[in-house]
Amino acid sequence: MKTISLDTNIILRHLLDDVPDQVKKLDTCIENAKKGKVRLYVSKIVINETYYVLLKFYKKPRIEVLNTLSSIINSGFLMIESRGVISESIELAKIETGISLADCILLTESKELGHDLMTFNKKLAALVRD
Repeated sequence: MKTISLDTNIILRHLLDDVPDQVKKLDTCIENAKKGKVRLYVSKIVINETYYVLLKFYKKPRIEVLNTLSSIINSGFLMIESRGVISESIELAKIETGISLADCILLTESKELGHDLMTFNKKLAALVRD
């Protein structure tokens, strides 16, 4: 079965529904994924970039963006890179508002891998010690 990696702009078009021709193409692709005709893959980088663009460029509220990303992560028809790490990171970002989603991903992934995390970011370092 064919696997398609989705770029950040694809996710954004879907969420924002702002370019009808592109949304229509994506909707067809999603329907094919739901029918098992194709797999759709979303990387950690795309998740983080989507977060950043929605937050900084589109000025969406942080909790709204995190909730939206949670719904993407929980979509059964998408293959999400490190789904567990990303899901846990999103939940951490909801609680720890002083650090970025990227930092939450780094922290969660480091813990999962059994790695120590070295950082000069004081807020992140405080979480490392916990």
